[in-house]
Amino acid sequence: MEPKASAAVFNREAFLYRMMQDVHLAHTVTGGFLNDLPELIRMLKQRVAEQDIESVRKEAHKVKGAAANVGGELLSELALKMETASKAGDLAAVTARIPELEEQTARLTEAMKSWRAQIAPDPGCSVTQ
Repeated sequence: MEPKASAAVFNREAFLYRMMQDVHLAHTVTGGFLNDLPELIRMLKQRVAEQDIESVRKEAHKVKGAAANVGGELLSELALKMETASKAGDLAAVTARIPELEEQTARLTEAMKSWRAQIAPDPGCSVTQ
């Protein structure tokens, strides 16, 4: 059995594979993700503040899936931990992870924006994100 590779802030290779190596599609998808991510994080933090454990679970699940879809492995793993804690009714554990959530969100955003700048579509492409 092979050891699991360590998770990446932004696994570009895996993401591009899911995008069928289509750089223009990847640019569009990451643009949408970057637009949506602040609201996803805001909603999760709001639900934590409201102490609505079932809504916390749902919001953590959304963050987990969205991050996983774009190769945000560390953020996805963290959101999974938050989702698992909320399933167990452990709001304190979820709350304790908020600073890490903010850090991983910032790291993924920075990595993704840097990568997007490197793969910016050529001027003839219709991608506007």
